Amino acid sequence: MSNPKFIEREFSENIDGYYDDEGFFNTPNGSFWDPDGVYFNKEGYDKHGGYYENGEYVPGKGWDEINNCYDDEIDDFDDIDEYGSDQEVEDDDYGHINMDDIEDEEKYINFEKEDIEIDNNINKNDNNYYKKHINNEVKKEEDKKESLNNEDKKENIKKEEKNKEKENEEKKEDKKDDEPKSKLTCLFDEMEVDDKKKKIKNKKKNKM
Repeated sequence: MSNPKFIEREFSENIDGYYDDEGFFNTPNGSFWDPDGVYFNKEGYDKHGGYYENGEYVPGKGWDEINNCYDDEIDDFDDIDEYGSDQEVEDDDYGHINMDDIEDEEKYINFEKEDIEIDNNINKNDNNYYKKHINNEVKKEEDKKESLNNEDKKENIKKEEKNKEKENEEKKEDKKDDEPKSKLTCLFDEMEVDDKKKKIKNKKKNKM
């Protein structure tokens, strides 16, 4: 609870004073404002009786350890932001809430649920991505097989055509052999046979 006799002073840049290295604004009579803008009188106390010792703030009466504020400031404190802290709540790269920045247990649980939902969405997106990726890879593999099959078909067709050509050539040759010989051809054949016979007879005579 604040001291009713304490005289609060609003900070203004027009007030005579200076900033020190710690960010405190000091006035000539000894009063000052700390870096959070809280006023301390020339005796060094704020309106709740809190003071600084060796650079550390020592709270006065009515300090709430859980909320890190005074009892009469809790309502104002809750209005600062929805997380129950005047400290900005940061997200990580995936949108997760930094749980260390949340002091209210119920809100912590709610944010933890949100974190799980975020993880599920990320996993869902990952699964969808990998499904698409796998489907694409499968399709590529199928296209490749189909292409190879087409090439094999072409090769087989070429082989069949060559075999047919060969068969046709052989049939032509067979037909030539089966065709009846012309009269002239027969005459030459007979002459050739007669000639051979004569040669054989002459050989026999010579031997005798």
